[in-house]
Amino acid sequence: MSGDRGPTVRETVDIFVAGIADGSIRDRSGRIYKPSTRRGYQRELRGRVVEAFGGSRLRELTLPDTQRWADGLAACGLAPATVRNVVTALRALYGWALPRGMATVNPTVGLRLPT
Repeated sequence: MSGDRGPTVRETVDIFVAGIADGSIRDRSGRIYKPSTRRGYQRELRGRVVEAFGGSRLRELTLPDTQRWADGLAACGLAPATVRNVVTALRALYGWALPRGMATVNPTVGLRLPT
C-alpha cells in the first residue's frame, strides 16, 4: 500500500485547465476543446468546484459529497442548466483523471440533478 493520497482537487484542476488551454488534453473523441467549452470549464472548475472541494483529495470525494454539493447549488437558486454545466465540468475532470490514476472512482456517476 502506498501512502500517496494523490493530488488535491485544486492541483488537478490547475493541470487540467492548463492542458485543455494548450491543447495537450483533448475531449473524449480526441478533439481539442472548443473555446466556449474551455472558458466554461475553467470558470466552473476554478470557481464553484475549487471553492467547494479545492483542499480535498481527488480520490477521496464520494458520491454523497458531490450529491450534497449539487443539491446545495440548486438550493442556492442556480438554474438546473447551470447546475448541470458545473457538474459536467467536474465529470470531465474525473474522466481525464481516472485513467491516469489520480482517482479511483468518479463521484459524479449516479448524481441526481435537477430537471
